[in-house]
Amino acid sequence: MRRAQFVVHEFWSEAPDTAFDHGIRPPLRHWEMFVLWRNLDAAGKTTASRIPRDPLASALLWDYQDGYLGGVPAWLQRALLGGLARFARFLGYRRRRLENGPDHG
Repeated sequence: MRRAQFVVHEFWSEAPDTAFDHGIRPPLRHWEMFVLWRNLDAAGKTTASRIPRDPLASALLWDYQDGYLGGVPAWLQRALLGGLARFARFLGYRRRRLENGPDHG
């Protein structure tokens, strides 16, 4: 499957234990996003829908995804989520959750 640039896209499956191979070209920082999300999930820091409970984690995921959310103005995302992501990095959240994995606070 191919998607044009700047097109909102999503993936889902109703089948349990579904696995898929997903590629982003150029990948930019998507790998860090997936590692962070996996670590948050493994540490129990996400909801049953796999949404991070901590707004700082959500902001870092937004920052790593190299794009914008559909339906929310880009300037608002940059201001709100970009600001929260900078604050999270300042507090060392990235190091604790991304580099050290799910077993570290």
